[in-house]
Amino acid sequence: MEALNRRLRFACLDGAEERTRQEWGRAMATEELERVLARYPGDVEPDRGP
Repeated sequence: MEALNRRLRFACLDGAEERTRQEWGRAMATEELERVLARYPGDVEPDRGP
């Protein structure tokens, strides 16, 4: 589960970085990356079953 959550966080950051490069023509600043992570909805919890 940890690997999945790591990939999801990376995909979130990667998408934000790509959008910034397309719209602003530059990489994201540290503060911008921190804001993206602050809005990240969170990790996937393991399914505990019924």
